[in-house]
Amino acid sequence: MPEGGDPQAVARRMAVLVALVVWVVAVAYLALAGRGSPQPERSVATVSVLSVATDPPGASVRLVSPGAAAAFARGTTPCDLPVAPRGEDNPAVLHIDMPGYLSQRRPLDLSTGQSQTVAVALQPMENWEPVPERTPSHAVTIAAVGDILLGQVLDPFGDVGDLLRSADVTFGNLECALTTHGAHTPGKTDAQIAAQEEFVFKAHPRWSNALSLAGFDVVSMANNHAMDYRGEGLVESVDSLSRLGVKVVGAGPNLGYARSRREVTVGKVKVGFLAVTTIVPYYSAAGESSPGVAAHPVGPMSGWLRTAISGAASSVDVLCVSFHWGIERQPMPAEYQRALAREAVAAGADFVIGHHPHCLQPVEVMDGALVVYSLGNFVGLGTSANTRASMILKARFEDGRLAAYETFPVTLVNHRPQLSGPGQWVDVRTGARTGTLTGGG
Repeated sequence: MPEGGDPQAVARRMAVLVALVVWVVAVAYLALAGRGSPQPERSVATVSVLSVATDPPGASVRLVSPGAAAAFARGTTPCDLPVAPRGEDNPAVLHIDMPGYLSQRRPLDLSTGQSQTVAVALQPMENWEPVPERTPSHAVTIAAVGDILLGQVLDPFGDVGDLLRSADVTFGNLECALTTHGAHTPGKTDAQIAAQEEFVFKAHPRWSNALSLAGFDVVSMANNHAMDYRGEGLVESVDSLSRLGVKVVGAGPNLGYARSRREVTVGKVKVGFLAVTTIVPYYSAAGESSPGVAAHPVGPMSGWLRTAISGAASSVDVLCVSFHWGIERQPMPAEYQRALAREAVAAGADFVIGHHPHCLQPVEVMDGALVVYSLGNFVGLGTSANTRASMILKARFEDGRLAAYETFPVTLVNHRPQLSGPGQWVDVRTGARTGTLTGGG
């Protein structure tokens, strides 16, 4: 045989060697390519279950994990709470409450990601008597808050969630799109955004969970940021919120949707919502068959809005009308805000709720209706003392008429709302101003 052996064997060895070299080069190329290109964002997966049982059953439980965006879970025993693992430096606390029994607070280690079972024998209180029901069957409480920009801070509603959920209906202004769509609106140029002359806001659709868990029933997207990521971003926002039971008013896939009302029924009370914006960037207004916001001129009330308000007022027990209006950072409303509020009340609005100035503006009772010209910022915004001061406004309606309202002062600390004082309530019927009107009423 010539040097080198069988030619066929040599050829086979060379083929194997070449294949090995090609495989090594391919692996190296893919590793380098993966290192240099963005990876798909991973969704937060549920990895374990916390099973909670109490004796007697029927206790309210909630899992609080400070500093986590969606670590809040709640239920009624016996129940299974889905949880994600948390680091040892971010412990979770299980809150267990039941009328007539001592409350329980139990720290939990969720760092292992293992499913756990907690069984608790509740201890009855001594000399406990149930508190009579404060809310008549024809009464409803509505909590309203200001501008919400999600994705900026973790656990955005952690310090005020209990108060928000204590209302029968909770409402706010969502100042961003919840979308994965990448192209921003042509109405705001790259040069304007770079110079901070214009701003575009969005967060991942998973942030819909934060609104749902905090108790929001309806959010307005009738504002100048709903279309920051075009119609695709707005439609994705509406879809992701709707899947979790959070209704969107004032914007949507077409003009009819944007202008139509949303309703929430509490017992025997039907609450309606309409929303419009007078701040309308280019490319933002809804068309007959195109996505956008319910746009309204700065001037006198349009006939279509007057008709919508009067029609809704005859169909619901309490009607809330939201306006995105006014001048940024001005503590007093412009005259056109007052004029639109008067026209809305005359047409049948019971609760007029204002947004956009990014600071608080006055609250007043106008011909038996409650009007707040601006609720300021609430989450993710605020760069000065003026724009960090906020409130939660809670209104109580009985038999379709305003009975009382309560203001809870809020300060934004690192863009998160924190209560900064006790609530002060006003009984509209008597003029009394004292105490608080909290919890369920």
